[in-house]
Amino acid sequence: MTVLRLIPPPPSRDLIDAAIATHGASRVLRAALRALLHRPARPPDAGHLPAHLRRDIGLPPLPPVTSRPYLPL
Repeated sequence: MTVLRLIPPPPSRDLIDAAIATHGASRVLRAALRALLHRPARPPDAGHLPAHLRRDIGLPPLPPVTSRPYLPL
């Protein structure tokens, strides 16, 4: 059985040193903090997808929409 590594290795020190040398320590620190505090976007709701896209990604079709008959008041 093969072992899959699901956690990426940390960036090497050389890359961080190069970023600091290029952009400065304060900009690199601000960018790192912003990346830590940023919440990833939620995927869109699949309930609003058209039928052909739902079929393409393997979702079941939506149930047919039943309309109410018009009843005069």
